[in-house]
Amino acid sequence: MTRDAVETDDRDLAQIPRLLLTVGEAGKALGISRSMVYELIAGDQLASVKIGGARRISYDSLVTFVRRLEESGPVTFP
Repeated sequence: MTRDAVETDDRDLAQIPRLLLTVGEAGKALGISRSMVYELIAGDQLASVKIGGARRISYDSLVTFVRRLEESGPVTFP
């Protein structure tokens, strides 16, 4: 593989949207803290996946969560 081919591959990879976000990134996207994101996950309000020991939230899960909020109102915790 030539150097030009490697650079082209790196540029192509940069164009791929991230499918999964960290808990911190999800919190920033929602404008809430990491701990609140974990509370939402624990309360089955926000879907997430684990990969090894890492917890990740998909962009689609964030969109679904926000749409549910818009339709039904605020999330409450016991």
